[in-house]
Amino acid sequence: MTKYVLILFVCSMNTNVCVPPFQVPTDYPDIYECFLDGYKYSSDKIIQLGKEEVNKHKIYIRFHCKEINVI
Repeated sequence: MTKYVLILFVCSMNTNVCVPPFQVPTDYPDIYECFLDGYKYSSDKIIQLGKEEVNKHKIYIRFHCKEINVI
């Protein structure tokens, strides 16, 4: 059976550095669900960091939905 895990990367355009990736502790049944949560988590994190910090450090979030095989 194939499932997906969501991995998020918080990065700064100022330094071209990303903090260590964070894996969401959820397995997704399909890539669609993983993508939707990826955008949701990204948006929530940007809001949590706040306008001042995001603008100051030019923070952006990227994510990856990694396919895993579950037995």
